[in-house]
Amino acid sequence: MGRIVRYVATVLRGLLYKACIDATVLTTGRWISVSTKLVLRRGATLKLDRGAIIREFTRVIIEQGCSVSLGRNACVERGGEITAASGGAISIGDGTYIGNYCNIRSDESISIGADCFLAQFVSIVDGAYSFKRAGRLSREDYATRSVQIGANVWIGTSVVVLPGVSIGDGAVVGAGSVVTKPVPPNAVVAGNPAKVISWRS
Repeated sequence: MGRIVRYVATVLRGLLYKACIDATVLTTGRWISVSTKLVLRRGATLKLDRGAIIREFTRVIIEQGCSVSLGRNACVERGGEITAASGGAISIGDGTYIGNYCNIRSDESISIGADCFLAQFVSIVDGAYSFKRAGRLSREDYATRSVQIGANVWIGTSVVVLPGVSIGDGAVVGAGSVVTKPVPPNAVVAGNPAKVISWRS
């Protein structure tokens, strides 16, 4: 009996989230799983274009004054976390696929272009602490720099994209890479730190 009650409560919560995001969400092709954990603070913005999907067990956290947008037919797969905090904004382009258990956190701006493919366990952040000053870390040691990922970019499993990085259109990032510097368009990069190993023709 308890399982049935929990299931009904989960379904009702999911429908309430849908209604809060957009009253027409059920008729426009947008879809958010009932098991998605949504934390939307007052003044937060979540925009889903037609056909956009957020799948099961994903956490979406949007603080006050922050925004997350998914383009037409974009997909966020299950189990990951998308967080916009401290004025951050996350934009995911049309047709882009975000794989299982990806983590995207913005305190400034993260833009992912159209028709990109991110494999599972990818992490993208636009903020980090500086360890140059000795002693205990404080919020003053935290700095942000926007991240821009172009269109038709492929990012392999367990890649980490660090603050200030731009990845050009058509680039490929090999599995397990740590991207610390800009990646030119159509470059194939791999390693820690990621370096150009070939080019797409």
